[in-house]
Order: sequence, then structure tokens, then C-alpha cells
Amino acid sequence: CCCICQWRSLFYDTDIFKKHENIRNEWTKKTSQGKVYIYDYYLHARPGREWEGVPAIFPHLISKDIHSLKSKSYGEIIEIYDTGNSLAINHLNIYITARLYWNADQNVDEILGEYYRLFYGPSQNEMKNFYDFCEANWPSMKSQISQIDKAMEFLDSARKQTGDSIYGKRIDNIIEWMRKGRERLLDKGKKIERINVPRAIAYKRDVKSLKLDGKLDDTFWEGLHVYQLRDLKTTKSEINKTSFKIAWDSDCLYLGIYCEDHDSKNLNITADKNDDASIWFGDNIETFLETPAHSYYQITVNPAGIIADADRQNGIVNLNWTSNVTTAVYTGDGFWSTELKIPMAGENAVDADPLTGIAGKRPSKAQIWDFNVCRQRTRNGKTTHSAFSPGKNFSDRSKFSELITK
Repeated sequence: CCCICQWRSLFYDTDIFKKHENIRNEWTKKTSQGKVYIYDYYLHARPGREWEGVPAIFPHLISKDIHSLKSKSYGEIIEIYDTGNSLAINHLNIYITARLYWNADQNVDEILGEYYRLFYGPSQNEMKNFYDFCEANWPSMKSQISQIDKAMEFLDSARKQTGDSIYGKRIDNIIEWMRKGRERLLDKGKKIERINVPRAIAYKRDVKSLKLDGKLDDTFWEGLHVYQLRDLKTTKSEINKTSFKIAWDSDCLYLGIYCEDHDSKNLNITADKNDDASIWFGDNIETFLETPAHSYYQITVNPAGIIADADRQNGIVNLNWTSNVTTAVYTGDGFWSTELKIPMAGENAVDADPLTGIAGKRPSKAQIWDFNVCRQRTRNGKTTHSAFSPGKNFSDRSKFSELITK
């Protein structure tokens, strides 16, 4: 027999769902009865993780997945975190799952309607609005206070309908849990609200059309939007302009950065080995990445192809961390350019190995990454700084831009 582990809550990403469908189909061919066991995790409420205080509600994904497993599953085990008042959030998912075990063909919306009526009484309509909003937005709630506040408004409306009743006490448990999520976002070192920042879109490309040589002349880069850097202080275009393109394929982001330099024969290279802090005194490109799973990373490349990558969580520059980035640099007449291949290690990378890999799944509208691309140029005692999203300095997280993929 075969047991497959999964997080069906993540099946809002159709690529992940298709991947698991393919895994199941291949394994069912290998088993004598054509079936597998499923081990799932409803652990979003566990304290100390990025999901703490986030209402991870996914009844329609549960329905879709259980229905797809009808003829393929012997049964399943679900690991649940239920300490304290976390069951207030987990309860709906558990209820829907249990009901569908009896009959996977039931109409999930009818089950939900019954649940709201029986469990929340006079506030059933307001709680339906709350759960609908959470189901549509929970993946991004761990990084956006404004969405948590919107969900809390639905809870406040529901609470007004219930008075001092068992229905009101059930809502109070959810409110208490949601406050933990809001407090977590306000903690130092966590994601923060960003207003009026640009957005970059990484489009899918076939990496087979890319030769990583730093030249940016492959078909891989054709047709992609060109994003410009601006002076950090004036926000105007620099004399030595800098631009970049961004794409993705499989589990990697790809950055192509072009740096004009009217004095390209005298590039200021201050480091000749990786993770040498002196790299920050010369010419370089710095890429900052903040994912929903971790805040934040810094990857620096100089014109010699030397890399310094650091984990910047809580303001500490940890050079013992490695991004596993691959880079290539090319110097031409009046410019230098670099191409970076940046692997995405998955949401649980920090738990698996905190010193290796960028913790995060592919950025999307539901899983927005925050990032910045910056350039430092130093000549004859004069240093200029530019950035895709200018702020007080390169590491001004309040001005990091948004990154999604398509």
C-alpha cells in the first residue's frame, strides 16, 4: 500500500492540485487495489507559525479533493491542532470533512448553510459573509493587516446579533484567535503594510531557451517588461541607468539586470570571494526578497560575479545562510549585466533547514512576495544609489515593491 502526505488547503493553487492528482494516478497504478491512503494536515492554527491567527478556511477545496478521491482512497488521517481556542477556526473545516466522508457527492453549499444556521443562529448571515471572505482571502491574511481588519468587521457585525448567548461565545473565540494574527503582523521583523509601491510581474518562460551567461540576449528574455531603477533620493532616472527583467520556470525565479556604465573599464570590484562583506563598498546589485513565509533575504552580486547572500530576519545580517542562487555576469562596452537563477525552496524551508534556501512558494496574487532590486555605483569617492522602489535606504522594507507571477 502507499500513503501520500498533502496539504489540501494549498490546492487553491491549481498547479499544486494537478501535481498531487498526477502523483495519485501514478501510485494507484502500482497498488494491487488501485487505491492509496491520504495523510493531510489541518495545522494552520499551531502557535509560533506564520499561520497563527489566520482563519484558514477552505470548505470548497475539501469538497473538491474528497470527491476526486472517491475511487482512489482507502481512507485518510488528518493531523489537527486543537489546543486552546484554535478549534474555533478549525471547526468548520473538520465539520465539512466529516460530513463529506459519509457522502462525497453532497452539495457543500447546502452543508455550509446548515452549519451557519445551527452553529451561529441569529448571526448566520453575517458569519456566512465572514467565512466567504476568509475562504477567498486567507492565503494573504498572514501578511496583510487590512484583510484581517476586514474579516474582523464581519465578526463585529455577527457579534451584535447574538448577545450573551452560546452563539456569541463561539464568535468571541474566533475574535480572540484573529487578534493573535493581527498582533503577529505588528511584531518587529514581520511583514508590514506597504502603500503606493510598484508591482513587478514575473511571466513564465521555458528555461531551455536560456543560457546563463549574463548577456540577456536569449529568447527567454524577449517580450518581457523592462523595469527601471530610479535614484534613491530624487526618484529620477540616473545618468548610468539600470533596468531589469524577471521571469519564472518550475521552482525558480530568473532576474536579468542591465547596468549602464560609462566607465565600464574601471568597475569598482571590492570583493573576490563569496560572502565577503567588502562587496558592499564597491559596485553591486542587491536583490531583497520578503516572502509570506519569511522576512527577509538579501542577495548581492558584483561585476565579478561574486555573491554575498544573507538572511536579514530581525535586522541581523546572517551570512551563514545560503540562497543557492546561481549567477553569471558579462561586461561589455559601456555596461555590465547579470543573470540570476533564484530557487524557491517552499513554504516549510525554514523548518527543514533554516540556513539554506528561500522559504516561500511561487509568488501569486494570493501569495504576494515583497522585493526590491537596487544598485550601488562607486567612483572616485562618489557613490550613487538607485532602486526599483526608492525608499530611505535599500533595506527600507516599508517601500519594498510587490512581486507576483503569471
